[in-house]
Amino acid sequence: MQRALFVCAVLCFIAAVAATALGQTFLESLTPAERANARLSVMPLSEDPGELMDACRRIGALWNDGQYDAALDQFHLAAGRYGEEQLSTTIDWKTPVPTMASKWGTDVRIGNRDSIYELHHDVHRASGNMMAVAHLVYGTGNMYTVNLSTDGGSHWNETGVKNFANMNNHGVGGAFVGDHFYYVYGNGNYSIAMRYHAATGAIDTFSGGFDFRYMYALASSDTVLEVALCSDQDDVDAWLYHAAITKNGQLLFFWSDTAGYSWNQVVTGVTDAAGGLDICYNEGFSARSAWVSYFDTEDSVKIGALNPGVGGWQNVTRTYSGGIVQPGTAIGAYRDTVLWAFNYHSGSALYCHYFRSFNGGGSWAQGNIGEESDSTAMPDVTLRDGGGIGAAYRRSGGTSDHLRYSWRPYSGSWSAPVRLSDSSAFPGKPSIEHLGSGVYGIAYSSQGPVYGGAYFDRSDWVTGVAGEPSSIQLPVLAKVFPSPARDRTTISWSLAQPGKVGVAVYDLTGRLVSRTGPVLMAAGRHDRTLDTRGMAAGVYFVRIEGAGPGYTKKLVVIR
Repeated sequence: MQRALFVCAVLCFIAAVAATALGQTFLESLTPAERANARLSVMPLSEDPGELMDACRRIGALWNDGQYDAALDQFHLAAGRYGEEQLSTTIDWKTPVPTMASKWGTDVRIGNRDSIYELHHDVHRASGNMMAVAHLVYGTGNMYTVNLSTDGGSHWNETGVKNFANMNNHGVGGAFVGDHFYYVYGNGNYSIAMRYHAATGAIDTFSGGFDFRYMYALASSDTVLEVALCSDQDDVDAWLYHAAITKNGQLLFFWSDTAGYSWNQVVTGVTDAAGGLDICYNEGFSARSAWVSYFDTEDSVKIGALNPGVGGWQNVTRTYSGGIVQPGTAIGAYRDTVLWAFNYHSGSALYCHYFRSFNGGGSWAQGNIGEESDSTAMPDVTLRDGGGIGAAYRRSGGTSDHLRYSWRPYSGSWSAPVRLSDSSAFPGKPSIEHLGSGVYGIAYSSQGPVYGGAYFDRSDWVTGVAGEPSSIQLPVLAKVFPSPARDRTTISWSLAQPGKVGVAVYDLTGRLVSRTGPVLMAAGRHDRTLDTRGMAAGVYFVRIEGAGPGYTKKLVVIR
């Protein structure tokens, strides 16, 4: 009953937002400048599109030739004949759209959209770039936006938009693998994948020229309700893992390679899944590689994992949640340290409870995130990249619901919780990732100053100007791309203020290979090309040295 009331409230919110744009298609709403900046593709939402595919291609060709009115006429003809719910529009912005009025205290806004109720982000280890995918309501349909930051989250640009006329879209998940950012979503009885270039945020097509890929189709009587996506980027950097929950209670699990084209199913045997889905990869695993957490229909929290050694799925353990209003879970893993967290209801208290294992799920201890025992909910956790355990969650109290952040080593105590958001947080789940060097980035949807606006914060930003580090360290926001490199790579960094910077390269034994500088440089972004043709194949470390401790980035040279 409680879950039904929550779902009803969400649907009422969606309907209220949808009423503000009834009868206006997304394409018609674009200004002349936006139309000129939009590279359009229209795709049929069917695996057997027939004549509709030809109509979609005509619409895209007309639009990209600058014949916008003719393209809209063809769009309406196709919608009238086949149904607008059979069409999806994808825009790849020729020039990414910067976020306007982006700062709110120390939080930085992601894009210019509102009414966002689901948000996921990830960091690309090779370049340091971040991408975030947002799911929002637009008119009587759904919209997904893709946003890119190349400077550690200080600024975000919208690189692409996908729009649907129907309300059958459910869930979104995103992850980097190789040189691409993938996101997946549910549409009716399908799950669909999209992919974007990690360096530029531009959309990339799959084999056959399509800008999306059907991952699988359910029976017509079933519907995809929630989706989740992760990768092994911090380990082998070769595989994607996807989980979904369906209306009929199935827990689905699939994997794919970096092409994201062919998806292989692992049967879980689960038929009582209800919601709160999350997924993670276990770097350096001994047996269980990818983990999933979720709520079942009896308000229990369950976790399961892929065990490649036995060639299949293992349902690991479960616990009762106490009965919940919002089904929220989170799971993270690193070298067989596994932590899963969830909304726990005890009497009048709702708080973020967790179970933790040091031996890949063989035994468990439990506690509360941040040692808080009341008025907390919707946790997200990450254990990636050797950074310890980072957690973000919503804290209720006073007149607002804000986000908190807490951290602990893999074995140790939680740090004192710190208020993270500068405004009230939307009731949904935040997204937390380890950016490197003990720094965490958190994306969330806010109730203000823009209702349903997406915002980003970092654990090393302090009160004051957005993006101000906790202490002046030069340089900041360093990256090396591409890596692996064959002939050359680009070393990039940004300075918060003028300072002297030098670049040193060391091999795996610690021997100095080369050094330039230090020289005085202005504030802002700087790039330097490193010629790797004279370097032997192997692993190197590029150290960008300044007035502070500097930054070290790994570089792989191949032949």
